[in-house]
Amino acid sequence: MYRRRRGAPFKFDKAYEMRHNPTPAEACMWEILKAQVMPNFPNHIFYRQFVAYGYILDFYCPTLRLGLEIDGGVHYYQRRYDRQRDSNLARWGIQVLRVQNEAALNNPQILANQLCKIIQDKITPWYKKIFRFIK
Repeated sequence: MYRRRRGAPFKFDKAYEMRHNPTPAEACMWEILKAQVMPNFPNHIFYRQFVAYGYILDFYCPTLRLGLEIDGGVHYYQRRYDRQRDSNLARWGIQVLRVQNEAALNNPQILANQLCKIIQDKITPWYKKIFRFIK
């Protein structure tokens, strides 16, 4: 089935290039998602280097409207751009989680557990969150 691609063609070319040449932290994060997160949530699939509303997200789950960004050294210098980008994506209902390179490389198990908790919280209906302490 053909899926209509929205956005500038060069963004899709850049995303394709980035998908085939990941940084070490992105490669580690992809392994975490494939091995520990996605098997626990089979209805929620993450895509690498996904183009959403003109921005390239490192990882994106359309069913959760959740984006993951791996922040390396360059993000220290572009904080203003990252805030604006996250704000624009939030207008479209996409929540962006930022993960430092060191967390993905040094603490993969802790990161996997945190992601599973975040996803579980996002898929839990609001009424179960309110009444979870009432028996």
